[in-house]
Amino acid sequence: MNEDLRVAIAGCDTYDLTAVTRETRTVWEALGMPDLKGATVLVKPNILTDAAAQKAVTTHPVLVEAVCRIIQEQGGSPIVGDSPGLQRSGFSPTACGIADVCTRLGVPWVDFTSETVTIRNPRGQVQRRFTVTSAVESADYIVNLPKMKTHQLMYATGAIKNLFGLIPGLSKSPFHLKYPQKEAFAHMILDLYQSIPTEIHIMDAITAMEGPGPSGGFPKRIGMIAASKNAIALDLSISYLMHEQPAALPILSCAYERGMISTLDHNDLIYPLARPQEFRPEHFSRIERDETPKHGFVSVIGSHVKTLFSGSSAPAPRIVSERCILCRACVEICPADALSVEPNPERGRDQIVVNTRDCIRCYCCHEVCPVRAIIVKSS
Repeated sequence: MNEDLRVAIAGCDTYDLTAVTRETRTVWEALGMPDLKGATVLVKPNILTDAAAQKAVTTHPVLVEAVCRIIQEQGGSPIVGDSPGLQRSGFSPTACGIADVCTRLGVPWVDFTSETVTIRNPRGQVQRRFTVTSAVESADYIVNLPKMKTHQLMYATGAIKNLFGLIPGLSKSPFHLKYPQKEAFAHMILDLYQSIPTEIHIMDAITAMEGPGPSGGFPKRIGMIAASKNAIALDLSISYLMHEQPAALPILSCAYERGMISTLDHNDLIYPLARPQEFRPEHFSRIERDETPKHGFVSVIGSHVKTLFSGSSAPAPRIVSERCILCRACVEICPADALSVEPNPERGRDQIVVNTRDCIRCYCCHEVCPVRAIIVKSS
Protein backbone atom coordinates (compact mmCIF):
# COMPACT_ATOMS: atom_id res chain seq x y z
CA MET A 1 0.00 0.00 0.00
CA ASN A 2 1.35 3.41 -1.00
CA GLU A 3 -0.06 5.64 1.72
CA ASP A 4 1.09 8.99 3.00
CA LEU A 5 0.92 8.92 6.78
CA ARG A 6 2.44 12.36 7.30
CA VAL A 7 0.55 14.85 9.46
CA ALA A 8 2.10 18.31 9.79
CA ILE A 9 1.18 20.17 12.98
CA ALA A 10 2.08 23.73 13.89
CA GLY A 11 1.21 25.57 17.07
CA CYS A 12 -1.00 28.63 16.60
CA ASP A 13 -2.86 30.06 19.56
CA THR A 14 -4.41 33.06 17.84
CA TYR A 15 -6.51 33.98 14.85
CA ASP A 16 -4.17 36.82 13.99
CA LEU A 17 -3.88 36.79 10.18
CA THR A 18 -0.09 37.06 10.12
CA ALA A 19 0.36 34.16 12.54
CA VAL A 20 -2.24 31.94 10.85
CA THR A 21 -0.77 32.61 7.39
CA ARG A 22 2.74 31.82 8.62
CA GLU A 23 1.79 28.52 10.28
CA THR A 24 -0.49 27.49 7.43
CA ARG A 25 2.38 27.98 5.00
CA THR A 26 4.62 25.99 7.35
CA VAL A 27 2.39 22.90 7.42
CA TRP A 28 1.65 23.06 3.69
CA GLU A 29 5.29 23.37 2.70
CA ALA A 30 6.23 20.54 5.08
CA LEU A 31 3.99 18.24 3.05
CA GLY A 32 4.90 19.61 -0.37
CA MET A 33 3.07 22.44 -2.08
CA PRO A 34 2.31 21.91 -5.78
CA ASP A 35 2.97 24.46 -8.51
CA LEU A 36 -0.14 26.62 -8.22
CA LYS A 37 0.77 29.11 -10.93
CA GLY A 38 -2.23 29.54 -13.21
CA ALA A 39 -4.23 26.92 -11.29
CA THR A 40 -7.82 27.25 -10.11
CA VAL A 41 -8.04 26.05 -6.52
CA LEU A 42 -11.34 25.23 -4.82
CA VAL A 43 -11.11 26.10 -1.12
CA LYS A 44 -13.74 24.14 0.82
CA PRO A 45 -14.32 25.30 4.42
CA ASN A 46 -16.84 23.86 6.88
CA ILE A 47 -19.92 26.08 6.93
CA LEU A 48 -22.44 23.81 8.62
CA THR A 49 -24.61 26.82 9.37
CA ASP A 50 -23.78 30.48 8.87
CA ALA A 51 -22.89 31.15 12.51
CA ALA A 52 -20.57 33.76 14.00
CA ALA A 53 -16.92 32.68 13.89
CA GLN A 54 -16.48 32.74 17.68
CA LYS A 55 -19.07 29.98 18.10
CA ALA A 56 -16.63 27.50 16.49
CA VAL A 57 -19.33 26.08 14.21
CA THR A 58 -17.51 27.01 11.01
CA THR A 59 -13.96 27.06 9.77
CA HIS A 60 -12.63 30.41 10.94
CA PRO A 61 -12.57 33.08 8.21
CA VAL A 62 -8.95 33.94 9.03
CA LEU A 63 -7.81 30.45 8.00
CA VAL A 64 -9.82 30.77 4.78
CA GLU A 65 -8.15 34.12 4.13
CA ALA A 66 -4.68 32.76 4.89
CA VAL A 67 -5.11 29.88 2.44
CA CYS A 68 -6.50 32.16 -0.28
CA ARG A 69 -3.61 34.60 0.16
CA ILE A 70 -1.05 31.79 -0.08
CA ILE A 71 -2.66 30.53 -3.28
CA GLN A 72 -2.67 34.02 -4.76
CA GLU A 73 0.97 34.57 -3.79
CA GLN A 74 1.82 31.37 -5.65
CA GLY A 75 0.10 32.62 -8.79
CA GLY A 76 -3.09 30.57 -8.39
CA SER A 77 -6.73 31.62 -8.44
CA PRO A 78 -8.72 30.52 -5.38
CA ILE A 79 -12.47 30.04 -5.40
CA VAL A 80 -14.39 29.37 -2.18
CA GLY A 81 -17.56 27.38 -1.65
CA ASP A 82 -19.58 25.15 0.65
CA SER A 83 -23.17 24.00 0.97
CA PRO A 84 -24.99 24.04 4.31
CA GLY A 85 -27.76 21.51 4.74
CA LEU A 86 -30.52 24.06 4.11
CA GLN A 87 -28.72 26.11 1.48
CA ARG A 88 -30.89 28.22 -0.77
CA SER A 89 -29.81 29.53 -4.15
CA GLY A 90 -27.85 32.73 -3.62
CA PHE A 91 -26.58 31.75 -0.16
CA SER A 92 -23.68 33.84 1.10
CA PRO A 93 -21.74 33.10 4.33
CA THR A 94 -22.00 36.57 5.82
CA ALA A 95 -22.44 35.88 9.55
CA CYS A 96 -19.30 33.71 9.78
CA GLY A 97 -17.19 36.31 7.93
CA ILE A 98 -16.16 34.19 4.95
CA ALA A 99 -18.19 36.29 2.49
CA ASP A 100 -16.23 39.36 3.61
CA VAL A 101 -12.94 37.52 2.98
CA CYS A 102 -14.03 36.70 -0.56
CA THR A 103 -15.05 40.31 -1.22
CA ARG A 104 -11.83 41.82 0.12
CA LEU A 105 -9.57 39.42 -1.78
CA GLY A 106 -11.61 39.41 -4.98
CA VAL A 107 -12.16 35.66 -4.63
CA PRO A 108 -15.33 34.21 -6.23
CA TRP A 109 -17.86 32.53 -3.95
CA VAL A 110 -19.21 29.39 -5.62
CA ASP A 111 -22.91 28.56 -5.28
CA PHE A 112 -22.84 24.75 -5.10
CA THR A 113 -26.53 24.57 -6.09
CA SER A 114 -26.08 26.36 -9.42
CA GLU A 115 -24.33 23.62 -11.41
CA THR A 116 -23.70 19.99 -10.56
CA VAL A 117 -21.91 17.01 -12.03
CA THR A 118 -22.09 13.28 -11.43
CA ILE A 119 -18.92 11.59 -10.24
CA ARG A 120 -18.41 7.85 -9.99
CA ASN A 121 -16.40 5.57 -7.75
CA PRO A 122 -16.19 2.00 -9.13
CA ARG A 123 -14.53 0.97 -5.85
CA GLY A 124 -17.43 2.21 -3.77
CA GLN A 125 -18.73 -0.28 -1.24
CA VAL A 126 -22.21 1.16 -0.74
CA GLN A 127 -22.43 4.19 -3.06
CA ARG A 128 -20.75 4.42 -6.44
CA ARG A 129 -22.29 7.63 -7.76
CA PHE A 130 -22.60 11.12 -6.29
CA THR A 131 -24.04 14.40 -7.56
CA VAL A 132 -21.72 17.18 -6.43
CA THR A 133 -20.91 20.77 -7.26
CA SER A 134 -19.40 21.19 -10.73
CA ALA A 135 -16.53 23.11 -9.07
CA VAL A 136 -15.03 19.69 -8.27
CA GLU A 137 -14.34 19.17 -11.97
CA SER A 138 -13.56 22.76 -12.96
CA ALA A 139 -10.90 23.22 -10.25
CA ASP A 140 -7.32 22.04 -10.75
CA TYR A 141 -6.89 21.44 -7.03
CA ILE A 142 -9.17 21.09 -4.00
CA VAL A 143 -8.00 22.34 -0.61
CA ASN A 144 -10.20 21.03 2.20
CA LEU A 145 -10.45 23.21 5.35
CA PRO A 146 -12.28 21.21 8.04
CA LYS A 147 -12.98 22.27 11.61
CA MET A 148 -12.11 20.05 14.57
CA LYS A 149 -15.50 19.26 16.12
CA THR A 150 -17.59 16.61 17.79
CA HIS A 151 -20.46 15.16 15.76
CA GLN A 152 -23.67 13.66 17.09
CA LEU A 153 -23.87 10.87 14.51
CA MET A 154 -20.20 10.15 13.72
CA TYR A 155 -18.93 11.21 17.19
CA ALA A 156 -16.18 13.29 15.56
CA THR A 157 -16.10 15.29 12.35
CA GLY A 158 -12.99 16.36 10.50
CA ALA A 159 -11.40 16.17 7.09
CA ILE A 160 -13.32 13.24 5.60
CA LYS A 161 -16.78 14.28 6.78
CA ASN A 162 -16.25 17.85 5.56
CA LEU A 163 -16.30 16.62 1.95
CA PHE A 164 -20.00 15.76 2.38
CA GLY A 165 -20.62 19.49 1.89
CA LEU A 166 -19.68 19.12 -1.79
CA ILE A 167 -23.16 17.64 -2.24
CA PRO A 168 -25.55 20.59 -2.58
CA GLY A 169 -28.08 21.51 0.09
CA LEU A 170 -30.94 19.16 0.80
CA SER A 171 -29.50 16.59 -1.62
CA LYS A 172 -27.54 15.37 1.40
CA SER A 173 -30.61 14.42 3.45
CA PRO A 174 -31.63 11.31 1.44
CA PHE A 175 -28.26 9.73 2.22
CA HIS A 176 -29.22 9.66 5.90
CA LEU A 177 -32.42 7.83 5.04
CA LYS A 178 -30.65 5.41 2.71
CA TYR A 179 -27.87 4.67 5.20
CA PRO A 180 -29.44 5.06 8.67
CA GLN A 181 -26.80 3.07 10.55
CA LYS A 182 -23.55 4.69 11.64
CA GLU A 183 -21.39 2.12 9.85
CA ALA A 184 -23.43 2.36 6.65
CA PHE A 185 -23.22 6.14 6.66
CA ALA A 186 -19.47 5.98 7.34
CA HIS A 187 -18.93 3.69 4.36
CA MET A 188 -20.87 6.12 2.16
CA ILE A 189 -18.69 9.03 3.32
CA LEU A 190 -15.57 6.97 2.57
CA ASP A 191 -16.91 6.18 -0.90
CA LEU A 192 -17.29 9.93 -1.47
CA TYR A 193 -13.77 10.56 -0.18
CA GLN A 194 -12.38 8.08 -2.69
CA SER A 195 -14.22 9.98 -5.44
CA ILE A 196 -12.76 13.43 -4.69
CA PRO A 197 -9.16 14.22 -5.78
CA THR A 198 -8.16 16.48 -2.89
CA GLU A 199 -4.73 18.15 -2.79
CA ILE A 200 -4.47 18.74 0.96
CA HIS A 201 -6.57 18.94 4.13
CA ILE A 202 -5.75 21.81 6.51
CA MET A 203 -7.68 21.70 9.78
CA ASP A 204 -8.71 24.62 11.94
CA ALA A 205 -7.86 23.33 15.41
CA ILE A 206 -6.96 26.68 16.91
CA THR A 207 -10.37 26.65 18.56
CA ALA A 208 -12.27 23.36 18.25
CA MET A 209 -15.77 22.40 19.36
CA GLU A 210 -16.48 19.97 22.20
CA GLY A 211 -19.74 18.78 23.70
CA PRO A 212 -22.92 18.34 21.62
CA GLY A 213 -21.46 19.22 18.21
CA PRO A 214 -21.34 19.86 15.35
CA SER A 215 -23.38 23.03 15.95
CA GLY A 216 -24.61 22.93 19.54
CA GLY A 217 -21.32 22.39 21.30
CA PHE A 218 -18.89 24.78 22.93
CA PRO A 219 -15.57 26.33 21.84
CA LYS A 220 -12.47 24.50 23.07
CA ARG A 221 -9.03 26.05 22.68
CA ILE A 222 -6.51 23.60 21.19
CA GLY A 223 -4.00 26.04 19.68
CA MET A 224 -2.83 24.34 16.49
CA ILE A 225 -3.19 23.96 12.74
CA ALA A 226 -2.87 20.42 11.37
CA ALA A 227 -2.58 19.26 7.77
CA SER A 228 -2.18 16.10 5.75
CA LYS A 229 -2.49 14.84 2.19
CA ASN A 230 -4.33 11.89 3.76
CA ALA A 231 -7.64 12.84 5.35
CA ILE A 232 -7.85 9.56 7.26
CA ALA A 233 -4.44 10.11 8.83
CA LEU A 234 -5.38 13.66 9.79
CA ASP A 235 -8.63 12.55 11.42
CA LEU A 236 -6.77 9.75 13.22
CA SER A 237 -4.33 12.21 14.76
CA ILE A 238 -7.18 14.49 15.80
CA SER A 239 -9.06 11.63 17.47
CA TYR A 240 -6.22 11.39 19.98
CA LEU A 241 -6.64 15.07 20.87
CA MET A 242 -10.35 14.45 21.41
CA HIS A 243 -9.67 11.58 23.85
CA GLU A 244 -11.37 9.17 21.45
CA GLN A 245 -10.60 5.54 20.68
CA PRO A 246 -10.22 5.45 16.86
CA ALA A 247 -11.84 2.02 16.65
CA ALA A 248 -14.96 3.55 18.23
CA LEU A 249 -15.26 6.21 15.52
CA PRO A 250 -17.29 4.80 12.60
CA ILE A 251 -15.38 6.55 9.81
CA LEU A 252 -11.95 5.53 11.09
CA SER A 253 -12.92 1.98 11.98
CA CYS A 254 -14.56 1.45 8.56
CA ALA A 255 -11.53 2.96 6.80
CA TYR A 256 -9.26 0.52 8.60
CA GLU A 257 -11.60 -2.37 7.84
CA ARG A 258 -11.45 -1.45 4.14
CA GLY A 259 -7.66 -1.20 4.11
CA MET A 260 -7.72 2.53 3.40
CA ILE A 261 -5.24 3.05 6.24
CA SER A 262 -2.85 0.51 7.73
CA THR A 263 -3.03 1.62 11.36
CA LEU A 264 -5.38 3.02 13.96
CA ASP A 265 -2.54 4.05 16.27
CA HIS A 266 -1.74 7.75 16.02
CA ASN A 267 1.83 6.94 17.11
CA ASP A 268 2.36 5.15 13.79
CA LEU A 269 1.78 8.36 11.87
CA ILE A 270 4.69 10.50 10.71
CA TYR A 271 4.93 13.99 12.19
CA PRO A 272 7.50 16.14 10.35
CA LEU A 273 6.84 19.09 12.67
CA ALA A 274 5.16 19.04 16.10
CA ARG A 275 3.46 16.01 17.63
CA PRO A 276 -0.17 15.96 18.85
CA GLN A 277 0.91 15.18 22.42
CA GLU A 278 2.04 18.81 22.71
CA PHE A 279 -1.54 20.06 22.23
CA ARG A 280 -3.73 17.42 23.83
CA PRO A 281 -6.04 19.00 26.43
CA GLU A 282 -6.47 17.36 29.82
CA HIS A 283 -10.16 16.91 29.10
CA PHE A 284 -12.34 16.98 26.00
CA SER A 285 -16.12 16.64 26.28
CA ARG A 286 -17.21 13.90 23.87
CA ILE A 287 -20.55 12.83 22.41
CA GLU A 288 -22.74 10.69 24.65
CA ARG A 289 -22.74 7.10 23.38
CA ASP A 290 -25.61 4.72 22.84
CA GLU A 291 -25.48 0.97 23.38
CA THR A 292 -27.25 -0.01 20.16
CA PRO A 293 -25.90 -3.34 18.83
CA LYS A 294 -24.07 -3.16 15.50
CA HIS A 295 -25.43 -4.98 12.47
CA GLY A 296 -22.60 -5.19 9.96
CA PHE A 297 -24.70 -6.32 7.02
CA VAL A 298 -26.91 -3.23 7.29
CA SER A 299 -24.21 -1.24 5.49
CA VAL A 300 -25.14 -2.81 2.19
CA ILE A 301 -28.93 -2.64 2.41
CA GLY A 302 -31.36 0.23 2.02
CA SER A 303 -33.88 2.21 3.94
CA HIS A 304 -36.52 -0.54 3.92
CA VAL A 305 -34.96 -1.93 7.10
CA LYS A 306 -34.83 1.38 8.94
CA THR A 307 -37.72 0.52 11.26
CA LEU A 308 -36.14 -2.77 12.27
CA PHE A 309 -32.54 -1.62 12.67
CA SER A 310 -32.66 2.15 13.10
CA GLY A 311 -31.66 1.84 16.73
CA SER A 312 -34.82 2.94 18.53
CA SER A 313 -32.91 2.68 21.80
CA ALA A 314 -30.33 5.18 20.57
CA PRO A 315 -30.56 8.73 21.92
CA ALA A 316 -33.40 10.60 20.24
CA PRO A 317 -33.61 14.33 19.62
CA ARG A 318 -35.74 16.26 22.09
CA ILE A 319 -37.22 19.72 21.66
CA VAL A 320 -36.64 22.33 24.36
CA SER A 321 -39.83 24.25 23.68
CA GLU A 322 -38.76 27.26 25.75
CA ARG A 323 -35.90 27.88 23.32
CA CYS A 324 -37.66 26.94 20.09
CA ILE A 325 -38.36 29.85 17.74
CA LEU A 326 -40.43 27.74 15.30
CA CYS A 327 -38.10 28.43 12.39
CA ARG A 328 -39.02 24.94 11.08
CA ALA A 329 -35.50 24.24 9.85
CA CYS A 330 -35.57 20.89 11.65
CA VAL A 331 -38.84 19.91 9.98
CA GLU A 332 -37.54 20.81 6.55
CA ILE A 333 -34.25 18.93 6.78
CA CYS A 334 -35.57 15.70 8.38
CA PRO A 335 -35.12 12.94 5.79
CA ALA A 336 -37.60 10.64 7.55
CA ASP A 337 -40.39 13.21 8.03
CA ALA A 338 -40.25 12.45 11.74
CA LEU A 339 -40.79 16.04 12.88
CA SER A 340 -43.97 18.06 12.57
CA VAL A 341 -45.54 21.31 13.72
CA GLU A 342 -48.57 20.75 15.93
CA PRO A 343 -50.75 23.04 18.07
CA ASN A 344 -50.17 23.18 21.80
CA PRO A 345 -53.37 24.51 23.44
CA GLU A 346 -51.74 24.73 26.87
CA ARG A 347 -49.10 27.15 25.64
CA GLY A 348 -51.34 28.81 23.09
CA ARG A 349 -48.83 28.33 20.28
CA ASP A 350 -47.55 25.72 17.88
CA GLN A 351 -44.73 23.38 18.82
CA ILE A 352 -42.33 20.99 17.12
CA VAL A 353 -43.05 17.31 17.84
CA VAL A 354 -40.62 14.42 17.25
CA ASN A 355 -42.07 11.06 16.26
CA THR A 356 -39.39 8.85 17.81
CA ARG A 357 -40.76 5.77 16.07
CA ASP A 358 -40.02 7.25 12.62
CA CYS A 359 -36.83 9.00 13.72
CA ILE A 360 -33.70 7.37 12.23
CA ARG A 361 -31.32 9.13 14.65
CA CYS A 362 -29.39 11.00 11.95
CA TYR A 363 -29.50 14.17 14.10
CA CYS A 364 -29.76 16.50 11.09
CA CYS A 365 -32.35 18.48 13.09
CA HIS A 366 -29.84 18.96 15.89
CA GLU A 367 -27.23 20.20 13.40
CA VAL A 368 -29.37 22.93 11.84
CA CYS A 369 -31.13 24.33 14.91
CA PRO A 370 -29.92 27.93 15.25
CA VAL A 371 -30.85 28.33 18.93
CA ARG A 372 -29.81 25.00 20.50
CA ALA A 373 -33.46 24.07 21.05
CA ILE A 374 -32.80 20.44 20.13
CA ILE A 375 -30.83 18.20 22.46
CA VAL A 376 -29.84 14.56 22.09
CA LYS A 377 -30.02 12.55 25.26
CA SER A 378 -30.54 8.92 26.19
CA SER A 379 -33.87 7.96 27.67
